[in-house]
Parts: sequence; structure tokens; C-alpha cells
Amino acid sequence: MATLSKHGPEILRLEYCNSSVSYRADGKILRNTGNGWKSFLKLKPGVNVEEHCARVRENRAKKDEACPTFAKFRKLLTQYGTRTRNLIYTTLERMPTDPDGAWSTCDDYGIRVDLEDLVELSRLFDVVTKEARDYKRARARTANVRPRASAS
Repeated sequence: MATLSKHGPEILRLEYCNSSVSYRADGKILRNTGNGWKSFLKLKPGVNVEEHCARVRENRAKKDEACPTFAKFRKLLTQYGTRTRNLIYTTLERMPTDPDGAWSTCDDYGIRVDLEDLVELSRLFDVVTKEARDYKRARARTANVRPRASAS
């Protein structure tokens, strides 16, 4: 298990739906998926960590601006701990339109989550998955894709 303090001060921490990522001053990138911090990636030698983190922040801001519903979903989900949010997210994947059932499942696992939060997460999850599907379809249509060769 990696120790955060071994790799110098934290330059940037990003919260994702199922993990947290910490960019460290020595170029190491650590990830916590609910089982403690583990070494995830290392920046190439010569890459300025501060500049790289500034680009990462900028890209995150652009994505949040392009997909505000997902940003809201992530913000609401990341108020819970990493391990807890993994279980909540998995439950929502399995029961996207049943927040009461999701709450019951979370309660069975000992996860204390408000029903109102689960209702909102469920609603946002539905919107986010539809937006992601539409985005992928639109991107596939506009991509420079070569036509398949016909079998003769």
C-alpha cells in the first residue's frame, strides 16, 4: 500500500465516481478505490507536475461544463467515502429506476444514505446514462470512419 506522505505534497486530488486520484509532487499518481492508496501511474521524467496538473484541472473544468448533469451527479456521489460510493454506484447500475430498492440494498450493506439523495442520484444517473449514450452515438456519426469493404 502506498503512503501519501512518501511522495511529497499533494498537487491535485480528483474525485471520481468510483475512486479518488492524488497527483503528488514527485510525479507519482496514487489511486484509492476504497481499499487504501495504491500506486497508479507515474509521470514521464521531465514532465512538469504543476503544468500537468493545471492541464488536468482545465480538462476537468471543460468536461464539467460540457456535461453539467454528470458533474452534479459526481458531486452528490462523492460526498460519501470511496468504498461507500462504489457500492452506491453499483447499486444504482443494477436498479437505476428503483431508489427505494437501492436504499434497501444499501441499508442491507450497512451504508447509511438518505433516501432523498438516492432519489436524486437515481434521477441524475438516468439522465447521465442517456446523455452518455447520445454523446457516443453522435461522436460515432461524426468520426472519420472508413466504410467497410464489401465482401465480393
